[in-house]
Amino acid sequence: MIILRNYSKLGLYILIDNNTYSIIKTEGSHRSRQGIGGISESGQVVGIYVKDHKLFFFYNGQSFESAVHDLNCTNKYISDLERGFHVNIGGQDICTIVYEPFIDPGMIYYDADPRV
Repeated sequence: MIILRNYSKLGLYILIDNNTYSIIKTEGSHRSRQGIGGISESGQVVGIYVKDHKLFFFYNGQSFESAVHDLNCTNKYISDLERGFHVNIGGQDICTIVYEPFIDPGMIYYDADPRV
Protein backbone atom coordinates (compact mmCIF):
# COMPACT_ATOMS: atom_id res chain seq x y z
CA MET A 1 0.00 0.00 0.00
CA ILE A 2 1.21 3.51 -0.91
CA ILE A 3 0.21 6.57 1.12
CA LEU A 4 0.23 10.00 -0.52
CA ARG A 5 -0.27 13.30 1.24
CA ASN A 6 -3.24 14.99 -0.40
CA TYR A 7 -1.80 18.29 -1.61
CA SER A 8 -5.08 20.16 -1.82
CA LYS A 9 -6.81 18.92 1.36
CA LEU A 10 -4.88 19.03 4.62
CA GLY A 11 -5.57 16.04 6.86
CA LEU A 12 -6.63 13.77 3.98
CA TYR A 13 -4.47 11.06 2.46
CA ILE A 14 -4.72 9.10 -0.79
CA LEU A 15 -4.13 5.36 -0.36
CA ILE A 16 -3.09 3.40 -3.45
CA ASP A 17 -3.41 -0.37 -3.31
CA ASN A 18 -3.28 -2.58 -6.42
CA ASN A 19 -3.77 0.53 -8.59
CA THR A 20 -7.04 1.44 -6.89
CA TYR A 21 -7.28 4.40 -4.57
CA SER A 22 -9.24 5.58 -1.60
CA ILE A 23 -9.27 8.77 0.44
CA ILE A 24 -8.87 8.63 4.19
CA LYS A 25 -8.85 11.20 6.95
CA THR A 26 -6.36 10.84 9.74
CA GLU A 27 -5.66 12.67 12.96
CA GLY A 28 -2.13 14.05 13.10
CA SER A 29 0.68 13.38 10.67
CA HIS A 30 1.90 10.08 12.09
CA ARG A 31 1.35 8.18 8.84
CA SER A 32 4.42 7.27 6.81
CA ARG A 33 4.04 8.79 3.34
CA GLN A 34 5.77 7.75 0.12
CA GLY A 35 4.73 10.79 -1.95
CA ILE A 36 2.22 13.48 -2.72
CA GLY A 37 -0.94 13.58 -4.81
CA GLY A 38 -4.19 15.30 -5.49
CA ILE A 39 -7.51 15.05 -7.23
CA SER A 40 -8.33 17.28 -10.19
CA GLU A 41 -11.58 19.20 -10.56
CA SER A 42 -12.87 16.40 -12.80
CA GLY A 43 -11.93 13.65 -10.32
CA GLN A 44 -8.65 12.48 -11.85
CA VAL A 45 -6.16 11.20 -9.26
CA VAL A 46 -2.58 12.32 -9.84
CA GLY A 47 0.44 11.58 -7.67
CA ILE A 48 4.12 10.93 -7.50
CA TYR A 49 5.79 8.54 -5.08
CA VAL A 50 8.86 6.44 -4.33
CA LYS A 51 8.66 2.71 -3.65
CA ASP A 52 11.68 0.45 -3.20
CA HIS A 53 13.94 3.32 -4.30
CA LYS A 54 12.06 3.65 -7.61
CA LEU A 55 10.12 6.70 -8.82
CA PHE A 56 6.48 6.31 -9.91
CA PHE A 57 3.87 8.64 -11.38
CA PHE A 58 0.25 7.64 -10.61
CA TYR A 59 -2.60 8.72 -12.85
CA ASN A 60 -6.18 7.40 -12.90
CA GLY A 61 -5.48 3.94 -11.56
CA GLN A 62 -2.14 3.31 -13.25
CA SER A 63 1.38 3.59 -11.87
CA PHE A 64 4.15 4.46 -14.31
CA GLU A 65 7.74 3.79 -13.27
CA SER A 66 10.23 6.40 -14.42
CA ALA A 67 13.84 7.37 -14.08
CA VAL A 68 14.12 10.95 -12.82
CA HIS A 69 15.60 12.16 -16.12
CA ASP A 70 12.76 10.56 -18.15
CA LEU A 71 9.92 12.26 -16.24
CA ASN A 72 8.91 15.51 -17.94
CA CYS A 73 6.11 17.63 -16.46
CA THR A 74 4.97 20.93 -17.92
CA ASN A 75 2.32 23.32 -16.70
CA LYS A 76 1.57 26.30 -18.92
CA TYR A 77 -1.19 28.55 -20.17
CA ILE A 78 -2.97 27.14 -23.22
CA SER A 79 -5.46 30.04 -23.41
CA ASP A 80 -6.18 33.20 -21.45
CA LEU A 81 -8.38 31.23 -19.03
CA GLU A 82 -6.86 27.72 -18.97
CA ARG A 83 -3.65 25.99 -18.07
CA GLY A 84 -2.53 22.56 -19.20
CA PHE A 85 -0.62 20.18 -16.93
CA HIS A 86 1.12 17.59 -19.10
CA VAL A 87 3.24 14.55 -18.17
CA ASN A 88 5.53 12.68 -20.55
CA ILE A 89 7.65 9.72 -19.47
CA GLY A 90 10.41 8.56 -21.79
CA GLY A 91 8.67 10.05 -24.83
CA GLN A 92 5.25 8.58 -23.97
CA ASP A 93 2.40 11.03 -23.23
CA ILE A 94 0.83 9.95 -19.92
CA CYS A 95 -1.69 12.68 -19.17
CA THR A 96 -2.90 16.17 -19.93
CA ILE A 97 -5.15 17.91 -17.44
CA VAL A 98 -6.71 21.24 -18.41
CA TYR A 99 -7.83 23.49 -15.57
CA GLU A 100 -8.76 27.04 -14.70
CA PRO A 101 -5.88 28.66 -12.79
CA PHE A 102 -6.43 29.55 -9.15
CA ILE A 103 -6.08 33.21 -8.28
CA ASP A 104 -5.24 33.88 -4.67
CA PRO A 105 -7.76 36.44 -3.32
CA GLY A 106 -5.00 37.97 -1.18
CA MET A 107 -3.04 38.89 -4.30
CA ILE A 108 -4.79 41.78 -6.02
CA TYR A 109 -2.32 42.41 -8.83
CA TYR A 110 -0.51 39.12 -9.34
CA ASP A 111 -1.67 35.70 -10.48
CA ALA A 112 -0.72 33.07 -7.88
CA ASP A 113 -0.47 30.60 -10.77
CA PRO A 114 2.12 32.51 -12.86
CA ARG A 115 2.16 32.66 -16.65
CA VAL A 116 5.10 30.78 -18.12
